[in-house]
Amino acid sequence: MAGSFLTEIDDDSTVEDVRTLLSSSEISLVVAVASFEKKCASLLEGIETLESAYTNNEIGGGCCGGPSNKPAVLVIRTDESDELEEVAIELGLSAIPSYAVFKSGNAVKTSKEDEEVTVDAVRAALEAAASASCAPSTEGCCPAPPAAGDAKSKDDILRLVSDSYAATVNKTQSCCVSVDSSLMGYTQADLLKAGADANLGLGCGNPLSFANLREGETVVDLGSGAGIDCFIAAEKVGAAGRVIGVDMTPDMVHRARDNASKKGTKNVQFRLGEIEYLPLPDDSVDCVISNCVINLSPDKAQVFRDIYRVLRQGGRIAISDVVTQPEKVIPDELKTAEALAC
Repeated sequence: MAGSFLTEIDDDSTVEDVRTLLSSSEISLVVAVASFEKKCASLLEGIETLESAYTNNEIGGGCCGGPSNKPAVLVIRTDESDELEEVAIELGLSAIPSYAVFKSGNAVKTSKEDEEVTVDAVRAALEAAASASCAPSTEGCCPAPPAAGDAKSKDDILRLVSDSYAATVNKTQSCCVSVDSSLMGYTQADLLKAGADANLGLGCGNPLSFANLREGETVVDLGSGAGIDCFIAAEKVGAAGRVIGVDMTPDMVHRARDNASKKGTKNVQFRLGEIEYLPLPDDSVDCVISNCVINLSPDKAQVFRDIYRVLRQGGRIAISDVVTQPEKVIPDELKTAEALAC
């Protein structure tokens, strides 16, 4: 049985299901195996040992020569059903064992039929894919932010944040801290519900894991982005419930609405607005969620005042975010609005 690092594909999964999973991760590895080939068991055991290497930052290929993020690893046991064998073949994996490395859903390396598939070969392919996913600008990978002081007023900061996330959703630039959502506490089932287009990897946790949403509730997501948390929440509150995403970036709201239309989701809506002044009536919400957004606000006290305003009596909040620790010193270059805008 595969461990937590390895996800076995169910025999009722289609190739479209697998491609959706692959699209939701920056780097993915798919391995085709079968019980009749003895070397497969040792191969999987070896691949599973890579988890500790990633955890200990021993595998390179990351931006600026740093460590790589842990990939999603999918295992297809081709001898368990004809359907799984067909999935493997459609992904270009006809030999046993064989593997393919994907970057944002696109195959970048597939083992050859006569290739000796080893853990070292797999590791090298993963490192190469991670290295290729780092695209430095002319100023270098994740360049230092502009000099502090360029953004002084609250409006300047909000404009800077909005422009940064508009560039991210339009793929004209990418946040250096974009991460694989499966590492943030989301299950593969969650990511399938949300859809690949809603998952931009911009969170820093999973607020839904402790929100305890119930059917029929009204939920508001502060800084909803392309909609990942909203679509997952919509499943939890059901047809009698409602989910409202609020985001100040028009391009994000447009993307989220487009995703909702494609998915045919009826109990989700997305509104353009600032989280400091929510476009919602008083006492109208059962739960407020937010994922790595409140830290971007120049007036966090106002954010919480407005959360209190829209919550019904007995309402609750579920927030995943970054915080500072009093004993920790933040470098000056990370204190600028530009550095924190992404």
